[in-house]
Amino acid sequence: MNLLTAITELISIFLFTTLFIFVARKAAKKVGLVDKPNYRKRHQGLVPLVGGISVYAGICFTFAIADYYIPHASLYLACAGILVLVGALDDRFDISVKIRAVMQAAIAVVMMMAGNLHLSSLGFIFGSWELVLGPFGFFLTLFAVWAAN
Repeated sequence: MNLLTAITELISIFLFTTLFIFVARKAAKKVGLVDKPNYRKRHQGLVPLVGGISVYAGICFTFAIADYYIPHASLYLACAGILVLVGALDDRFDISVKIRAVMQAAIAVVMMMAGNLHLSSLGFIFGSWELVLGPFGFFLTLFAVWAAN
């Protein structure tokens, strides 16, 4: 991929995601997917909770327009879609932390096992010595998924 193609793709993705946000905001208000001000949140009015959904839509758009091979694309989109769904349901219905954590862990394990996608090494961060993670890599990957969510 050359630089012009990459820049064109990034601009297209940005525009798609931005347009999607405006469409999703209206839908979010209709279905009650909004953040209401309370003692912790000082914003004014109802704020639509569509950031994660919009980013996911942008990622799907990226995968759709990419004319090159993306490893594990279907697995990634399916697992990310489930995470987005859990996040949206949590935003709407306040799912317990335990249920969310179990769902996120299960999705992370599916990604790691089905796609063999996990951190196995942190590379040569200490000079000539490679920091190999071994089985600890699975736990570090799981922690990274939780931290991101």
